[in-house]
Amino acid sequence: MKKLLAAGLASLACYSYAENIHFSDLDWDRMVQDNGIIHVPVKELNKGPIWYQNYYQKSLRPTRLNRNTKVIWVTLNPSIRKDNNEIYYDFLNNYDVVDAKINLLPEDAKLCEPSEALVQELERLYTVHKLESFIGGYPSVCKLKIIYPKEQFANSGIEHPEQQLVEFLNSNQVVNFHADIASKVDPITISQPDIISILAKDNILTFDEEKQTYSGKLPDFLYSSLKLAINNPTLFSTATDQQTKEHWQLFINNFNLQVINQDKPSPDEEVNSNTTEETETVTEPVTIPNKLVEFNVEIDQETALKPIELQAGQTTTRFSISF
Repeated sequence: MKKLLAAGLASLACYSYAENIHFSDLDWDRMVQDNGIIHVPVKELNKGPIWYQNYYQKSLRPTRLNRNTKVIWVTLNPSIRKDNNEIYYDFLNNYDVVDAKINLLPEDAKLCEPSEALVQELERLYTVHKLESFIGGYPSVCKLKIIYPKEQFANSGIEHPEQQLVEFLNSNQVVNFHADIASKVDPITISQPDIISILAKDNILTFDEEKQTYSGKLPDFLYSSLKLAINNPTLFSTATDQQTKEHWQLFINNFNLQVINQDKPSPDEEVNSNTTEETETVTEPVTIPNKLVEFNVEIDQETALKPIELQAGQTTTRFSISF
């Protein structure tokens, strides 16, 4: 019983991991391709998704959906596994790889889209019908669901519409499939929104609702942000001390330096002045006084919510598969 439970938990863990594989997880330098089978392992593993370059269309038998409606599924399956799995297993053994048994496809993939000929045939046979496309259950790559009414709801003059539909499906390509499989490198960024959120939580920066800005005392800001860069290098995308210094400098350069005028005006100055501003933005080089507390830093909310991009992401199409 314990062995069965352990095996079940192991299978569940593998399934859960497989479902979380992303294109950015793959090691494209170890991609192998043979007999129309392509395997790309996850980094530091020999397990990864498999794609097939050739597919065949298979129409399943009509089944009853409800009292007045029936359904036919059309699936796309790898041609190399149509009759047996010998070539598939030889591939796994020869290259010492493990199949993750998932369909890893881009969001813009065309998944068993119905052909125009199929749409026209359904319109000829039935007044009402419905088509739905789905990703398939591996190794099937995708499937099309054809929902149609029973014979009494066929267009007038049409005899044996279901038989005609089945024959049409068996003798024509009725689905279209295409996917560009690409490697993706995520952009490298300084997580400015997260950093500012932490500094605000620690009361180093305060948010002004009216001005829509974050601001704080310069010495506290410099000390706390540098400490954060040293203790949390992932926020600044740093791996070395030199990178920490450079990326921290990029971060603080996003803030405006302000001089705080703490000198109170004389009574005569108050009378002769219409307005007195306590804060003015520095537009020219300023001689830094002995007391850094006389300076503030400020950043507007729109800028604060944007990560600082250090290196743009990249997408490279590796291969395409179609039917």
